[in-house]
Amino acid sequence: MSAYVALLDGGAREERIEVTRTGPGTYEVRLRGKVHAVDAFRHDHGTLSLLVDGESYAATLDERGAKVHVRVRGSVHPVELLSERRLRLRRAPGTLTLPGKATVGSLPAGREGTIGNGFLKDNFDAAAQLDGYFYFVAKGQGATGVARAVAISSFLAFATPAVVGPDGRPAGTRSAPATPTPPKPPTPGEETVDGGYDLPVDIRTPSGTVLDNVLFTIRSGFERSLISRSLAALLGIDLGSLPSAVDEGNFGALPVLLTPLTLQLFDDPSFPSFILDVGIVQNPSDDPFGENILGADLLSQLAYWEIFYGTDGPAAIFYAAAAIDTVPAPAPGSALLLAGALPLLARGLRRR
Repeated sequence: MSAYVALLDGGAREERIEVTRTGPGTYEVRLRGKVHAVDAFRHDHGTLSLLVDGESYAATLDERGAKVHVRVRGSVHPVELLSERRLRLRRAPGTLTLPGKATVGSLPAGREGTIGNGFLKDNFDAAAQLDGYFYFVAKGQGATGVARAVAISSFLAFATPAVVGPDGRPAGTRSAPATPTPPKPPTPGEETVDGGYDLPVDIRTPSGTVLDNVLFTIRSGFERSLISRSLAALLGIDLGSLPSAVDEGNFGALPVLLTPLTLQLFDDPSFPSFILDVGIVQNPSDDPFGENILGADLLSQLAYWEIFYGTDGPAAIFYAAAAIDTVPAPAPGSALLLAGALPLLARGLRRR
């Protein structure tokens, strides 16, 4: 039995194929758990006749080094065959090369150790996360760079590519304007505080109180979303009745009170809302600016989210998709079977 991995569509798809010789010119080919009976006859170096599960085919092979172009019934299928060992070596750390590379140089003077919305907007068009893969798009690449980054992240995250819309973002992506968080004065011993971007969010309490377009600062580094004590008062939340917890803040332990809230990111009712145990900072000195924070507890539930800076003026756009649809893998029909198995069969056949 010979086992190989067939790379199809330029490496976008791969199939494990096992070929077992059962007699002169006859084989069993296992693909996706199903065994196919193949009777093969080789006319010359690149032409074969086959009987696959009772159906006849004529095929030609055009070998180009490790790659083979298989022509079956008018269609050409490029395929590369690798042993599982060679595939592992190819994917070893340091061997994967993704197209394109961008450098942004050193931080501007006076900004040592501080990366915020000003630096990002000056050097990048977008910062995003797709299914756990973060990416940045260097300045000047614009929508083309975003679409390319989505394609690379999709390739890394999924077995098949993500379905995208006309702008190259995942299908079903929604958007809303995001504005730079106003600068805040540094506390003693700190460098300049460079805020993030603020997003308008609709809030609903379990008792039915609703506030629309409340500004939340997007902070994926916070494990929990937070609201200020003043916002809690507007929502009519009784702090004395709430359970407590200790989160990790920017500067160590952060005692909070927990309250369930429903957050809605977009006006589109088809986009899901999120019910979270939001934190309220217990000590006012831990929240001197009265911020509302959109943290990882919500952002991590989004299959895709992005802040796009490549717009005129200081504003940005927040994009998000609740789920990612992937391009369905084609059924393992005879053409796929032949494309993957034919080079193996040809190597083991003699003319008869």
